[in-house]
Amino acid sequence: MDELFTVEEVCRRLGVSADTWYKWRARRMTPRLIRLPNGSYRVRAADLAAWLAAREAS
Repeated sequence: MDELFTVEEVCRRLGVSADTWYKWRARRMTPRLIRLPNGSYRVRAADLAAWLAAREAS
């Protein structure tokens, strides 16, 4: 099973605030999210890696 990160962990890894994250999310600019039964969200490590790779500058 792929590792799952909380939104807070993703923000910490990216060096952005939660406010920035939720602005990106409102614009559908975040990696794919998994919604858990308790309503919290997780990001698969593979989805985060793919999202970052798609944004690499050349």
